[in-house]
Amino acid sequence: MTAGRLRLDRHPATAGSGYFPPAGPGPAFASRGKIAASGRPTLRCGLSGAVSIAPGPYTAIEAAVGAARANRKEQIMAVIGEFATNGNNSIVGNVRTLTVSMRARLNPIDRVSRDAPDFRITAGNGVEVGAGWNKVSNDGEPFISVKLDDPSFNAPITAALWPSEKEGEFALIWNRPKREA
Repeated sequence: MTAGRLRLDRHPATAGSGYFPPAGPGPAFASRGKIAASGRPTLRCGLSGAVSIAPGPYTAIEAAVGAARANRKEQIMAVIGEFATNGNNSIVGNVRTLTVSMRARLNPIDRVSRDAPDFRITAGNGVEVGAGWNKVSNDGEPFISVKLDDPSFNAPITAALWPSEKEGEFALIWNRPKREA
C-alpha cells in the first residue's frame, strides 16, 4: 500500500468502548437538567424568577380560555351576504365566506303547508341551493330565516336575512350554532 493513502481497516466504522460514557447512573447530558419536570418546556417567556410586568394569565392558552369565559354570553355573528330587491319581486345578492362565493336569488313561492318555505333560493346558474322562511323576531322585527345547502358545503349554512337601514336592501347574518356543554 502507498504511504499517503488512508487505511480504512485502521478506522473502525463504530466508536470504541471508551468513546461514550458508561451507561447507568452518572452525569446527565447538560440540557437534561434544563427541561421542566413534566418533560415539556414551560410556555412562559422571560427570565425565570423575574417579576411579571402585568398580573394575569401567563400563557396564551390561559388568556384565550379567560377571554372565552368572559364572552360566553355574546353571540358570534358575521355578515356573509348583501342582498337587494329587484323589479321581479325577488331578492338578489351575493353570499361570501372563506369557502363559499356565489350569487343567489330568493324567489317567492306559494306555501303548500304551514312548514313549507316562503322562498326558494337559487344560485346564479339556476341550481336550487336552499330555502327561506318569513319569521318575526322576539322584538317584533320581520326577517327571513335562510338555510343554504349544497354537496360542496361542509355543513348547511343557517342564517338570517335582515332588512338594512336603506329601503329594499338586506344583510345576510350568520350566527355560529351554540355548542351544547
